[in-house]
Amino acid sequence: MNLLQDDITISIKKEQSSLAKKIFNIIMNYSHLKVFNVEITFDDPDVNFAVQNHLKKINSFIHKNEPIRLILPAFPAKSPNREKTLGIKPDLGEFLGLKRLNKICSQIQQIYTPGAKVVICSDGRVFSDIVQVNDDDVTTYSEALNDMIKQENINYLETFNLDNVFPELSYDEMRYELSNNYGESIEEVKYNVKHQESEKNLFNGLHKFVYEDMSVLNKELSKNQLKKQSKEIAYQVIQRSHSWSDLVAKFFPECIRISIHPQKLNTGKIGIQLVKCNHNWGTPWHNVVLLDEEGYKLVKNKEAKEMGAELTSSQKGYSFYSMV
Repeated sequence: MNLLQDDITISIKKEQSSLAKKIFNIIMNYSHLKVFNVEITFDDPDVNFAVQNHLKKINSFIHKNEPIRLILPAFPAKSPNREKTLGIKPDLGEFLGLKRLNKICSQIQQIYTPGAKVVICSDGRVFSDIVQVNDDDVTTYSEALNDMIKQENINYLETFNLDNVFPELSYDEMRYELSNNYGESIEEVKYNVKHQESEKNLFNGLHKFVYEDMSVLNKELSKNQLKKQSKEIAYQVIQRSHSWSDLVAKFFPECIRISIHPQKLNTGKIGIQLVKCNHNWGTPWHNVVLLDEEGYKLVKNKEAKEMGAELTSSQKGYSFYSMV
């Protein structure tokens, strides 16, 4: 599927322009827009602007004969809600997600010798204190993820986290520095959620996740208390997320920005689905993997158990459920 109009022009050599379009299309083939067959229109000038910006970044790497670098804030830590997840360590879901990202890069290398790299900007430390994840669990998850990348020779991926930015600070001090030096205020977040469709969709998705987790982890709270507190936490998650995005953009200004959240093209980000799921918000760290007659997909731990699926592990030792 050709996602680019012929009249998109950029001031570079024609052969580089053609190669940049091919690389862009490879990335887009893994996007939520492609997976869920969302129609893409280029009538919107914001869409054309965003696409041209991606192409300019790609061409900058091509001009320097360097690997195309993509940045992805993701792989934070496992949700502490065991109705969703199995435990604190990465499982088959993370492995499949990493392999999918690696495949994007390997396909790019087939047409562009320097290839590509994805920098996973792990944001577990960014949110852990507000989503009830222990910082030690974040460390365990992060270390296990890095081990998985090394042991499985997933050669096109790198990791980056808050510990790399503020190595001398405590975890709380790291988060304080992040929130106070990057992003916007909570008041600005609330205003944008009210007036911007993309921010409203992000808030609704995060609010749902937070409410689900709190309803399991904080059973002493009433429904009204859960709704109120989860709403405020969702705003905080967005504020921290934007702060982290701003910091990442500062450290990796020339990189292509991809996201695990569904994104419209005019946002300047490309939403990538890591593992098949019945809805476009599913991630390995909020779910488990289920193997059925259609293949691997993400479901909640509770759902897999209710289906009568068998908990097993792959030859590499990564846990998942099976119905076959």
